[in-house]
Amino acid sequence: MIKVGCCGFQISKKKYYGIFNLVEVQESFYNLPNVTRMEKWRKEAPPDFEFTMKAWQVITHPKTSPTWRRIKTDVWGDPDNYGLLRPTKENLRAWEKTLEVADALKASVIILQLPPKLELNESTYSHIYEFLSRIDMGGHMVAIEPRNKTWDRNRERMKHLFQKFNIIHCVDIFKRDPLRTGNAFYIRLHGLNGEINYSYRYTDEDLKRLRMLVKNLEKYEKDIYVLFNNIYMIESASKFKEVLKS
Repeated sequence: MIKVGCCGFQISKKKYYGIFNLVEVQESFYNLPNVTRMEKWRKEAPPDFEFTMKAWQVITHPKTSPTWRRIKTDVWGDPDNYGLLRPTKENLRAWEKTLEVADALKASVIILQLPPKLELNESTYSHIYEFLSRIDMGGHMVAIEPRNKTWDRNRERMKHLFQKFNIIHCVDIFKRDPLRTGNAFYIRLHGLNGEINYSYRYTDEDLKRLRMLVKNLEKYEKDIYVLFNNIYMIESASKFKEVLKS
């Protein structure tokens, strides 16, 4: 099944539920939301509505990351031990807290968005491998979105890592081909004319090309998540749903 949605509620949830059956929760990246509030979101959403969510940024991004400025609460332990998917007690605890939110939402997928500076090399492979071997995924699918080009240059090493832990390779399919690892495909679209271009407005031709790229994945018989992450995401995702029908 091809599932289409947006990265975040850009309009009221009530209106959103009338258009889409899928959303990727964004606020969980910056600050973990209250579990009770997420349980309320799950209860008020239609029964067939699906949540995915981004993991808390402290697991992937070190304290030097600009996004840490948006953290509203004190973090537990030593701030220097957070980020980069290292198997530290701080990162492992942050994952447990992320999992509590995912459980409340009944999120199907948890996305680990990696910082642009996180390379894939012998050292990082080792500590990411250990981190993944020590966490409980709690029945959720896990997707990793690399943002450093060394991951593209080391696809076999990345494939081995993702296959070992059944990780979904999260990509912008306009820019790179996803690995066939994990139990689904997860596509996050950040605009064209640059690696990240949130102000890009997808054209009808872009969306027709996207349909072709996505349809080519159907032969693998896995669910395909397509999430728009641009200023015009409601418009783009709505148009793409219509393109899929045509």
